[in-house]
Amino acid sequence: MERLRIILAGPGAVGKTTFLRFIRTGEFDEHTPYTVGAEESILKQLYEGKEYLLRVIDIGGQIQFSYMRKDYYSEADGAILMFSLSFPKTLNDLKTLYKEVIDECGNIPMIITGNKSDRWDNNNFLEKNIISTIQELRKNAPICFISVKTGQNADLVFPKLLEFF
Repeated sequence: MERLRIILAGPGAVGKTTFLRFIRTGEFDEHTPYTVGAEESILKQLYEGKEYLLRVIDIGGQIQFSYMRKDYYSEADGAILMFSLSFPKTLNDLKTLYKEVIDECGNIPMIITGNKSDRWDNNNFLEKNIISTIQELRKNAPICFISVKTGQNADLVFPKLLEFF
């Protein structure tokens, strides 16, 4: 079984902790408290016949904890960067996080995830802007639009990341 350390990072209130809870339990909790510092989850994933043991570090995104983030990046094998489709400013905040992850971890496998697609008016103009912003960060970065609330595409995030291992 291959063991991987995965960081889950993004601005505050984009749904990182709720996403992990959904992946573990299949349940959605709209009133998840924000993460102080970081929380660790252990997940088992099967991808293309291979078993993975993922140590996922959910890093709190609130601005008052930003000074702690880099402490959790060390020895990461991969990253999930999450923003909210219903709050465009979080995509801009992702640029800073992306730079931090690259500076601390190097060019590790990464997937960029837009959460809250259930609240997003999916028009082509916005989608093209989101994709071009992400492509500025990382050419050919896998992008996954999800809704933890409805479960839409949430189960695709880890398999898309595991394609790189």
